[in-house]
Amino acid sequence: MLEIEFEDRVGDLPIEASLRAAAGEVVALTGPSGSGKTTILRAIAGLRRPLSGTVRCGDAIWFDSAAGTWLPTEERRVGMVFQDYALFPRMDAAANVAFALADLPRQARPAAVEDALERVGLADRSRHRPSALSGGERQRLALARAIARRPSVLLLDEPLASLDRATAESALDLIEETVASLDLPCLLVTHDLVAIERAARVVAVERGVAREDAPRPT
Repeated sequence: MLEIEFEDRVGDLPIEASLRAAAGEVVALTGPSGSGKTTILRAIAGLRRPLSGTVRCGDAIWFDSAAGTWLPTEERRVGMVFQDYALFPRMDAAANVAFALADLPRQARPAAVEDALERVGLADRSRHRPSALSGGERQRLALARAIARRPSVLLLDEPLASLDRATAESALDLIEETVASLDLPCLLVTHDLVAIERAARVVAVERGVAREDAPRPT
């Protein structure tokens, strides 16, 4: 279970986030551009430190302002897929996945890379660079890198935005299968109406305020 309750500020925008995601559950974060959705993901991942509050994942406390607890990103079991995928263009698919495994013993990395690529259907593309992959394959590669280190939570920032409809629905199928098979809580930032409809729950983010169990868009 991922549980967050924190306050922050980005420029003139106050952030108030209070939500949860259970293991195996995809929770959609939706709202206008600039409303604070990505900031919430970055705070969970440890890429920014909120002003106050808590971030908990299972039994682990990643942030607690009252107790002075703050775990840096590398100490959090977080898998994150950015909107632009953030792949390394000069590395092949296998090397892109291996980059996320610095905390594993070197001898264990090849098997972890192979398993992650197999899960997303890219085992036969392991020696291809991102430029040789389709948009859907690049999305799957970014997901493989995110899950390779066996995270405790999966954070996805608009992973469907640059995909055509058929590819986006295939990618959504893969995301749901991965979250279920690895039993992960997942936060999915999206404007995609199909993804919103299929999410277990929807949290609307408006002017920096994340409201739990908001009505689904119609």
